[in-house]
Amino acid sequence: MTLRRFAVLASILLAVSNMPSTASAQPARGGTSLGDTLKGEAKTAYDDARRLFKAGDYQASLEALGRAQKLSPDPRLFWNMAACEKKLGHHAKAISLVEKYLAGGAALLSEAERKEGADFVTAMRTLIGTVTVSSAIDGVNLYVDDELVGATPFTKPIYVDSGEHAIRATRTGYKELARKETVPAGGNAAWDLALDKDVHEGRVVVSAGAGESIWLDGALKGRGEWGGNVPSGKHTVLVTSTGKKSREEAVDLHDGDVRTLDLHLSQASEGSSNTWLFIGGGALLAVGAVVGGYFLFKTNGATPSDPKGTLGTFTFP
Repeated sequence: MTLRRFAVLASILLAVSNMPSTASAQPARGGTSLGDTLKGEAKTAYDDARRLFKAGDYQASLEALGRAQKLSPDPRLFWNMAACEKKLGHHAKAISLVEKYLAGGAALLSEAERKEGADFVTAMRTLIGTVTVSSAIDGVNLYVDDELVGATPFTKPIYVDSGEHAIRATRTGYKELARKETVPAGGNAAWDLALDKDVHEGRVVVSAGAGESIWLDGALKGRGEWGGNVPSGKHTVLVTSTGKKSREEAVDLHDGDVRTLDLHLSQASEGSSNTWLFIGGGALLAVGAVVGGYFLFKTNGATPSDPKGTLGTFTFP
């Protein structure tokens, strides 16, 4: 920093430390000071802010000024709010407030006041960094030191105090991103907010014999070997093959789990059948059991009438 720049910064910071008392004494172009312009509860809040500032309670003073600004949105209040933020060490916030003061107070500020504000911004930028925020995802909320700054896309760079900061990025359906970032004084930084989708699933890998059919929740997935991503929760794996005894395994899958199942089949007992009926939502029932029941309950010389309705059949290879 040059000697001249240091001198400008020192004078600006000295002026800022006295903002509330000096601002109240400065008349607007029309001849009315800020203290005289405010009325009622806004004036009470403003007077409280001046008292608290002089007592060194800058956070309470800032809150009182915020109340006054909501009741009577005079842009000159931003100048006093910037004084509080500067005292609290929040230089980036102070700059943003002075920019609001300059933008909104054009009709109220004198040439000297506008120059003072511009000099303040120029000097204070040596204490903060400018950050360009990018993300491939819109609607990502950015928090700097647990304070919400905004959401993507950011149309312009943001001001951040120099030094190390904890940043967080959140969006529904994505995993939270959290990391440390260092911002150089008077420099530039770039933050890319790359979030991963918050997927609730695991993986199931099934090993069976050659040609043996692998089913997941009633859906055929493959034969012999199969592996795939499956939503978290409870599932049923079934392995079947002609002439072999089927095997079933219940799986309770948590996020990120990988379950490996060895479900090779053994030969079925003589006389068993591997033709299956699909019942309702995919449940399976051996045709052999149905046929056996038919002969068990068949009456001599009588043929039962065809049942009403339909029931599709499927024969496993």
